[in-house]
Amino acid sequence: IRQSFARSDERLKIFVIHHHLIPIPGTGRERNIIFDAGDVLELLNDLGVDLVLSGHKHVPYSWKLEDMFIVNAGTASTTRLRGNTRPCYNIIEIEDGRVQVFRKYPFKERELIVDFDSASREYSRYEERIDSELGVDSVRESLDAEGVAAAFLGGTEKLKEGTDYGVPLVTGDNPASAVERALSEHAVDVVVDLSDEPVVGYRERMRIASLTLSAGARYLGSDFELTPPQFHDVSTKPALAVIGTGKRVGKTAVSGYLARLLAREDFDPGVVSMGRGGPPRPEVIAGHRLEVGSEYLLEALERGSHAASDYYETAALSRVTTVGCRRCGGGLAGEPFVSNVLEGARIANSLETGVTIFDGSGTAMPPVEVERRVLVAGAHQDPEYITGFLGTYRLLISDLLLLTMSEEPMASEEKVRNIVDGVREIKPDLTVIPAVFRPRPVGEVGGLRIAYVSTAPPAVLEKLARFLEERYECEVVAASGNLSDRKRLAADLDGMGGADAYLTEIKAAAVDVVTRRGAAEGKPVLYCDNDPAGEGLDGELLRLAREAVAAAGPSRAAGV
Repeated sequence: IRQSFARSDERLKIFVIHHHLIPIPGTGRERNIIFDAGDVLELLNDLGVDLVLSGHKHVPYSWKLEDMFIVNAGTASTTRLRGNTRPCYNIIEIEDGRVQVFRKYPFKERELIVDFDSASREYSRYEERIDSELGVDSVRESLDAEGVAAAFLGGTEKLKEGTDYGVPLVTGDNPASAVERALSEHAVDVVVDLSDEPVVGYRERMRIASLTLSAGARYLGSDFELTPPQFHDVSTKPALAVIGTGKRVGKTAVSGYLARLLAREDFDPGVVSMGRGGPPRPEVIAGHRLEVGSEYLLEALERGSHAASDYYETAALSRVTTVGCRRCGGGLAGEPFVSNVLEGARIANSLETGVTIFDGSGTAMPPVEVERRVLVAGAHQDPEYITGFLGTYRLLISDLLLLTMSEEPMASEEKVRNIVDGVREIKPDLTVIPAVFRPRPVGEVGGLRIAYVSTAPPAVLEKLARFLEERYECEVVAASGNLSDRKRLAADLDGMGGADAYLTEIKAAAVDVVTRRGAAEGKPVLYCDNDPAGEGLDGELLRLAREAVAAAGPSRAAGV
């Protein structure tokens, strides 16, 4: 080698070798590199070699090492390729010391990959384009998957116009719209995110994640993977689900209200209620036979049941057959870590009901395929919990948004309006109903001096107390919003001695603290629900129920 190049004077120096001197990305474990590659590279550099050409691996790539370019060729004469690389070969053009290396795919245009001046050493290497192509191939090989599209998110200054990526290139007005378009135009199982700052930041990535999961695809990056929640097709009846963007947004109250509404309209609903305090095995409560009273709930408490669990609340206050279920944990997208809801759904199939309502828990969603889904969010929440993070995913899979707590002082008119506008930007055709909750006693409270116990925030507690007095002609002599804080609740109850009776929601410490206190004092304990009120709410809920029945088809509507 040294003797050959000693005769070259100042001409361009090119060294050609079959095997490669440097490992090739995307080709797996290295077994075929030249034994003394390091010595050869040092020698070539000392001799001032300009260009090294090699092959063997059938994968194209290029490097710049000191003042020397190393260019590996693909193959145009065999289908023995690595991953999903395509047949290609290199064309080298030299004119007045200017060297250009082109990659040529058979029957397609060529593209420049290396451009340098052998005298001045000025150069351009289009490594972003080369790396991106190998990135696509490496992704295909590592996932054992076939690429169907590439969503281009930005950074055009690094790429050559007209580059062929081997798959359709999809663009949009912004990164999220590009991904959304790709998902709508192609059947996609996994979205692999190779983006980064500054083109795509955290918020944009969460929007992309939501779009991906709502399309039923996995979202995969270098150090993360999100999988869409699994919704199992187990219900043999038309089904709706009520899900939430957090705790204390009124989701269970909405489920109960929906059940009562559908019962009045002869849909004959049943409820499958999922909660952290649910039973270890699904439990059926015939709500229409249940006499709502403190003795029944105390007996349930003594049996070891969580008598203030959501399923007791729904059965007792809505008077519909309810299947209580348990869940533990909840993923970012809402899948429970473990639950017995599928077993509960199969039990619901055997009940004499016509439609099944699946009630979520916190941000966890029932893992059941349904025809329609109602999302409950609180206007008092940080808006990003609704229109950002994976709140966006919940919006995309829902058919109605009920925005509760939409009143002062919980949320200003401007905040409610901004949330609604943000939702319409994500899903323009989603109906949004701002709503408020008002207490509805189950039983007669007229003429009584009432101690009202709730989970309502202190900011609205007085407003709710005044509503009870005006609507139900009782006197609220004391009120507490500490139903979920046993220590503070006990202190509040100590100061409510002037009341004739307790009026409480069936939540948290309603039974083990309030109901027991009433029994010990010989005072009646009455229970109340919270009814949502919003313009057009009943009509929208009934529309969803009718659509669910129609979408389920005759066999499902008949419970088959």
